[in-house]
Amino acid sequence: MRRDALHRDRSSAIRRRFADWRGDRRGVAAIEFAFCALPFFMIVFAIIETGIVLTAGVVLENGVDAVGRQILTGQLHQGETLPSKEAFSKLVCDQVSYFLGCDKLEIDLRTFSNFASIDLTYDPTDLQYVLGEGDQISVLRVYYKWEWITSFLHGLASSDDGTVLLSSVAAFQNEAFPCAACK
Repeated sequence: MRRDALHRDRSSAIRRRFADWRGDRRGVAAIEFAFCALPFFMIVFAIIETGIVLTAGVVLENGVDAVGRQILTGQLHQGETLPSKEAFSKLVCDQVSYFLGCDKLEIDLRTFSNFASIDLTYDPTDLQYVLGEGDQISVLRVYYKWEWITSFLHGLASSDDGTVLLSSVAAFQNEAFPCAACK
């Protein structure tokens, strides 16, 4: 009989401890936070980085528009010589360098005979620099490979190297300006 009583005492002591532990709510918030913290912070970082990428896209658009306006109005054609490809790249870089790295810019400037013949396919091996004359159709395309800051977003990238290709295009017909350097 002693064994049975000892067994009942032990089992009732275990039941009491379990009931005490089950009724204790201290630390529940910490455990719940531990389950939710990782997904929460991943979402917060994704939102922040998406905002940064959208800002980079706007900066790129504004820079291309500003340089495109200089081509459209003939401001780049006023001198005795046309700007070199390097000088033109620096002009684009000066517009976006406060937010984007100039070493990652890929610039393509071409002229076309009509708007229907414009091809916007991205080919990094066929970037050109043709500064059109007055009344010609010009297309300025600038590309930038954005690298994700947060590593878990690399899987969402549009390329195998974990980057997203940002691009901006300005297509316009140049004004009828005189160009002494074009002749």
